[in-house]
Order: sequence, then structure tokens, then C-alpha cells
Amino acid sequence: ATIAHELGISGGNLLIENTMRADWLIELSRTIRMNPYPLSLVMRELRMRKERDEIRLMEKATKVVDDVFEEVLSWDLVGMKERELALRIEIEIRERSDGISFEPIVASGENGANPHHEPGERKLRKGDMVILDYGAKWKGYCSDITRTIALGEPDERLVRIYEVVWEAQERAFQAVREGIQAGEIDAMARKTIEEAGYGKYFTHRTGHGLGLDVHEEPYIGPGERTVLENGMTFTIEPGIYVPGLGGVRIEDDVVVEGNGRRLTKAERELVIL
Repeated sequence: ATIAHELGISGGNLLIENTMRADWLIELSRTIRMNPYPLSLVMRELRMRKERDEIRLMEKATKVVDDVFEEVLSWDLVGMKERELALRIEIEIRERSDGISFEPIVASGENGANPHHEPGERKLRKGDMVILDYGAKWKGYCSDITRTIALGEPDERLVRIYEVVWEAQERAFQAVREGIQAGEIDAMARKTIEEAGYGKYFTHRTGHGLGLDVHEEPYIGPGERTVLENGMTFTIEPGIYVPGLGGVRIEDDVVVEGNGRRLTKAERELVIL
């Protein structure tokens, strides 16, 4: 209230930080005639649209995760525990960037049926499909990638599932363009998976916004009405998760530039080591 008085503010629209204490807001309302407006709604609109310099920083963060994937493919993974592989991935990210954007996920074999599996003591085995989900930060901006690889020849059912997820991810990506609603991207991926008979095993939205936070707007989910604009950045990450069998997820970071452009470029075809 003192600052408002010193600045000569007597009323009008006032942006309010979401974390402002209620007693401060009450005191302020007694001093000036104001129409409070959440600052978060303004920031939401600004953060959804990235400037060219912001996209360059995200390109650096995505280059890091692409390079880490190539490094992982050179390791002897059979016999390594999930948590050990997750730690090695984290170390590689930290050595190449400003840090991780979230704790890496490694889900092997039947553990792949849980999209939010926490890496544990299970050792990677021949025949496993392994989901690798991790991200890096560069100058405050995040990347987020998922690749699913096979250690030796996997179950034929999982190979088929991989083909379906690949197709769903590709169709969703090809649908990205300025002016389309975010929910339409989700619908494209979901329709592909449902038509293949795996609809009940796709248990999360197709993607989420990416920037200063690893999860922000726009969200790419069912019925989302946010209209995509140039400069918006988000993930496309459909997945299929079958209890008792395993799972597959493929995730890329995408920017709207008329149509979509992938920022992550690591191999998306099934890699069999």
C-alpha cells in the first residue's frame, strides 16, 4: 500500500502475483480502488509463444538429449539395473548441459506398462523393451525426450505396439500447424491407437507445453481448445502400456513454424541392440 501511494496509484486494473499473501491484498484493497487481475493469466499468454532466441536455447537443450541417446546406445546395457542406467543418463546430461529438467525414467520389461515408473532394482535383460525418458536444461529452457529400445529380439506383440505408437506419433506430428486446436493433435494420435485396438492402453494426454518448465501450456490433450500459434513449443508423446507385457512411448519436442518442426532428432525407428 505504501509503494502504491508513493507511485501515485489510486486505482484501476492491477496485476496480482498468485502467491501474494491474502492480508497484503486486503490491506491494498483498503487503500486503492482496484480491479485485481491474476498475473499468471498474462504470463501464460507470453510464455506459450517463444521468441527466436528462446527456441535457440531449446534447440541446444534438445541437442543434448539427442547426443545422450547416441551415447546410451554404445553402452553394454544387459545386466545393468534400471536405477544405475538412470543415474548414468543423469550424469551424461549434467556434463553436457546446465542440468536435468526432471529425474530420468528407465522402465524395462513389464515395468514399461507403468508410464510413470520409478527406476528400481530390476536388471535389464535380453528381450526387454526399455523406455528411456529424460530431459536437459540449457540457460533455463527444458527439453524432454522419450525413446523405446529393444535389447535383443523383443516379443512380437511389442514390435507391433511399437509400430502403432510410431504411426500415432507421426500422424500427430504431421497434423501440427498454425490455427489448429491442441485437442485435434491429441485426437489424431488417439484415433490411430484406437483403430489398432489399443485405445484402453493409451492412458495419458498426447503432450504438454515445454519451455522454462518441463510441463506448461499448451497441453495437448482431449478437448483442449488452445489454438496453436507460431512459436508454441510442446511434446508429442503417445504411448501404449499393457500390464504384464510392457510398454512403448515415443516423444519429441516440437515447435510451430507454420507447420510443425521437430527439435529432437534422435532415431525414432526401433533400435535393437
